[in-house]
Amino acid sequence: MRFLSALCVCLWCVSGFAGPATESFITDHVQLGVKTWFSQGADEWQISFSESIPVYDDSLYYEGRSRLEWENLDNTIPVLFGEVRLLSWLRLGGSYGSSAISGGNNTDSDWLTSTDLGYDDQMISQSIADTEGDTTMYDINLYVRLNDLLTVYPKDLKGNLDAYIGYQSYKDELNDHNGVQTVDFDGNPVEEPFDGLDSTFDFDWSAFRLGLRGEYPVLQKLLVKADAALLAGAEYEGEGFWNLRTDYKSTPPNFTQTADSGNGYDVKLGLAYKPIPYVAIEAGYWFFSLSASDGTETTYYADGTTSGDDESIETLDDVKSARDGFYVALSGNF
Repeated sequence: MRFLSALCVCLWCVSGFAGPATESFITDHVQLGVKTWFSQGADEWQISFSESIPVYDDSLYYEGRSRLEWENLDNTIPVLFGEVRLLSWLRLGGSYGSSAISGGNNTDSDWLTSTDLGYDDQMISQSIADTEGDTTMYDINLYVRLNDLLTVYPKDLKGNLDAYIGYQSYKDELNDHNGVQTVDFDGNPVEEPFDGLDSTFDFDWSAFRLGLRGEYPVLQKLLVKADAALLAGAEYEGEGFWNLRTDYKSTPPNFTQTADSGNGYDVKLGLAYKPIPYVAIEAGYWFFSLSASDGTETTYYADGTTSGDDESIETLDDVKSARDGFYVALSGNF
């Protein structure tokens, strides 16, 4: 639904440019290429929780927070990209990439506060685990070539400048195993492996893209390229399955998270070399990030109840996914 909304917005925006277009000096109509992104990623979220438990004729109140951090999510992502020229000033393009994650690690930390128990944001648990999984991402964009549409743009300038609007999807599917407890309930450091860990968590993002991209020749066959997009109105959906929690539902997911009104950025900086007019070799650095806050979390328990059914309250404080690394690309124009 968000993808269709983004496409409709794109078409509505460019419809305001009705009228004859100026002739562009770009002669190619189609671009196809493959990019290899040598990336390292990270995901994290934090929740807050509180509960009041009846104890005889009184109650025990406590609150706390849990923070999950996944780091070193390495993968080499092949990204297929393409673009077609619709008018001299209008282009439609997109990209798709997917790859397995290796070498990751997870840290799971919990803190508790309770005047009844004498705890003041005391760490009551921490564990680490190995992580593997998959990353999948794609985008679609509608580009408007400002060279041809803006009267203030110098017509003798050799470079290109485009504004664009589009849609972004990004997903990390993570699987944790080889768990080791590193802090016990009393806050003491320990090293206790535990068997059977096979937990999963998925970060699923969608956002609108608003950006600028440009290229400028610095030598006869060498161009400087830059592409920066604001990822606006980001929506996040998370699904987790903690397989060792016997008090949770035994089938996935046994907890979910949602957040909206997030934001992020997608920035690429590089150099492109054109050995022949219709072939380009490119290398550069790519930054990507999405984040949101003030979301919701729902836990599904083994007895059929959910968090919020009783006196428990859970809140998603913040969530973030990020990835960066060098890339190389080869493309052809036709």
